[in-house]
Amino acid sequence: GPAFDWTENGSDTNLPWNGSVTLSLPFSFEFYGTSWDQVDVGDDGVLTFGGGSPGPSNACLPSVTSPTIAPYWDAWGGGENGELRTRTLGNAPDRVFMIGWNNVQSSNSDGRVTFQVKLFEGTTAIEFHYEDASVQGSPSWGGSATVGIEAPGLGALQVSCNTQSLSSEYAIRIEVTCFDDDGDGFWGCLDDCDDADGAVFPGATELCNGIDDD
Repeated sequence: GPAFDWTENGSDTNLPWNGSVTLSLPFSFEFYGTSWDQVDVGDDGVLTFGGGSPGPSNACLPSVTSPTIAPYWDAWGGGENGELRTRTLGNAPDRVFMIGWNNVQSSNSDGRVTFQVKLFEGTTAIEFHYEDASVQGSPSWGGSATVGIEAPGLGALQVSCNTQSLSSEYAIRIEVTCFDDDGDGFWGCLDDCDDADGAVFPGATELCNGIDDD
């Protein structure tokens, strides 16, 4: 994975309890083949495109209804002193947009975490950076959280779900380079020999139609 590289400072944006705030991106970002100019940031540790926060009750992926980036999906509440920080780094066409949850409190304890997401201009690259993932007094290190990405009907990548997979001063990098264009559950770059026809996929019933359905 990438080296842990924490981005300090940035602009402070109100982080609502049990909700999300819509932010304009400084550049268009491509996620599962669609370019987005805005992102919704939830107090539950989730980014969504074109839809609000999924709520504090995390679920294993695939499960969401909107394109989702989940660096640390859990029951966070913002809490006293919790901050949402944003910052744009670098110059076009190689900018990086940082969205950070700083010192946000667990809804189940007094424990707090600090983590951030980085989106890279002109790529599909996403990085998660965890300065403090410990959550003292509550399931720690992602033990009650979901980490990963999903675009409903196109694909999902789950890094972990309700598993202590995280650590402090730790980073994860994800790049979306493969898609399930026909929605049959198989990706063209892996095992779908015809990703334009949802009836053709590994395990499909062979029909007398002149096509290798399987």
